[in-house]
Parts: sequence; C-alpha cells; structure tokens
Amino acid sequence: MMSVEGFLRGKVEKPASQLEGCETKPPVMRQEAERQSQEIPADKFYEYEKLHSRPFVLPESEIPEDLLHLHYSFGYDIRRGANLQLLDDRTLIFIAGNILILLDILTKEQRFLRSCSGGGIGAVAVCPSMEYFAVAEKGNNPHIIVYEYPSLRPYRILRGGTEREYSYVNFNHDGSLLVSVSLDLSYTLTLWNWRQEELMQSCPAASQEVYRVSFSPYHPNRLTSSGAGHIRFWRMTSKVNGLKLQGIMGQSGKYDTTDVKGFMELPDGRVVSGTEWGNLLLWSRNTVQVEICRKNGRNCHAGTVLPFALEEGNLMTVGADGFVRVREEAHRLCLKHSLSHYMVFSVVRLGCGQNITAT
Repeated sequence: MMSVEGFLRGKVEKPASQLEGCETKPPVMRQEAERQSQEIPADKFYEYEKLHSRPFVLPESEIPEDLLHLHYSFGYDIRRGANLQLLDDRTLIFIAGNILILLDILTKEQRFLRSCSGGGIGAVAVCPSMEYFAVAEKGNNPHIIVYEYPSLRPYRILRGGTEREYSYVNFNHDGSLLVSVSLDLSYTLTLWNWRQEELMQSCPAASQEVYRVSFSPYHPNRLTSSGAGHIRFWRMTSKVNGLKLQGIMGQSGKYDTTDVKGFMELPDGRVVSGTEWGNLLLWSRNTVQVEICRKNGRNCHAGTVLPFALEEGNLMTVGADGFVRVREEAHRLCLKHSLSHYMVFSVVRLGCGQNITAT
C-alpha cells in the first residue's frame, strides 16, 4: 500500500491563478493535531460496547435498558446518496436512521451497528480493500468510526472534522486516505490519514450543498467535488509545514448552471459530468470543452444524469429516466461530441421481490 508521503510525491502541475487554497488548520481542528503526536499501533482496536449509543431511560422509570431488541429493519432512505454499499460478494450495508444495517442478500439475515453519537448516521463508505468501512455520524461534534470487516470491531475514530454532522465520506483508490464533507454553512471538505486518526487538512468546499467528492484513480493528488449548481476541481501538494489543498470552481460558460449529481474522472485528467437536462459535459481543467449528446442532437438521458462508471474503456451512465447507456471507447470523447455509437439498455422492474434485469 502506498504511504501518505508517497501518495503526494510526484509531478504536480503549476496551479492556475484562480486556485483557492488552505494551508492551516482551523482552530477547532488544531487541538486534534496536537493530540495526534504519537503513532497509533496497527493492532489497536476500540470496544464497540463502550462506544455505541443506548436508549434514554429515566432512572425512576425502572424500565430495563435491554427491554426491546431490534429483530429486523424494513427502512431504507432512498433520498440519501451513496446509501447502498457492497462489502463482499453477498453483503450490503446501508443506513436506516440511527442504525447501520448489514444485509446478507442470500439469506436476508441482518446485522446491526448503532451510531456512537446517538444523533444518527450521515454517510458510509467502504475501503477498496473491503477490509474496512467508515461510518460518518451526526450529533454534537460527531466522529467518523472506521470498522474492521468482517469482525466489525471499531478500528479508528476520527475526531474534530465537524461540529454538527457529515454528509459524505469516501476513500481514495488505494485506501490510504479518507475525505469527508461536513453539513455546515461552508460544507467543509476534510482530508484524513485515517490509520493514524490524523486530520491532514480542512477547506471550505462550496457555499451550496455538496453531493459527492472523490479522488481521481489516475492522478492521486487530484479530487473532484460536485453539488448544487457547481463542480469543483482540487489539487493536493506537499509543503514543508504540511499539506496544501487548492480548489477551483468549474466555469460552465455558455451552458446553464446545473446541479451535478454524477461525474467520472478520465485517465487523461479530464472529467465528464452529468446535467439536469440529460446531456454530459466534458471538463478540461475548469472549463467545459464540449457538451456530449446522442446522434442527431438527441439528449443522452431524459432528465438528470446520475451515477457514472468506466468499465473496460466503456463509459456507462444511469439516468433518472430509468435507462443505462453505454458509450464504447470513452477515450475518444476528445474527438467528437455526438455519441453515434451509444448502446441503450432499458432497466426493467419485473415485480415485487424479483430481480432487476436489462434488455
């Protein structure tokens, strides 16, 4: 696994003049940096029973704390982004209120982890190795708890990243770093060396809601964040006194401002993002290089473009219209803006309790 120092090493492009950066930690974070002066042993774990939240019981009620036991949960928040994660080939995790649910898709058995703050859970992410997953909480100065899988033992506790709640969390490609977004007025973006419980850097991400942030799998010092009416491109550089994080807002030019719910980093450093009107935008640095549509000017999707995936060189998009569309040879996006070789798959619901297939 690449070290954090190795992660930041290498050629970094000269920043554009519009880049805004953060080099020092806010006062609320500085205490955590002082606390993190000693290296944490790799075999250190916390005790879940001492951490998780419990029912509020008045002493005079004489009601036992363990009177009720959760047997099964039927809740699922469909409005929450990235709320369904794959832990292994048969286990899904998702958030339902104050509980994180681990669902065996074969036996339908459920296991539960309660939040430790008692205020609920804001976001969850799985490490690429699938050996750990992060649970970002809500509440009064909530934590991010990193659990080991499959033991479900709390492995690391990340403190000081927000005063209220987290709205998004994600690992980088090799699992060495973690990024979080807090639900405050500046939607603070925070980078973590999570194995050492180290808050590396924090920076305001936007003045509007941030839906998603991810590391580029091809350029490890770059990140992209997107949300309501914006997309932002970030670079990390290593300085003598620590990490510097710089971000530049995307300029859509002649195109309408749009909420960006999905995007995909390409190997050459450019980014493809979705729009509310159904087409794709190809970004070079922080400007739109071209708008991508289907043959004869037809929109890629009827409505918002949601998640993206790059599979074996093919760009896959999912739209709110219920269609999955695949563009072959995504590396040719620089040559044309009309996708004349789009394959269309209609996602069909077969019925309650049955599988979803494509035709």
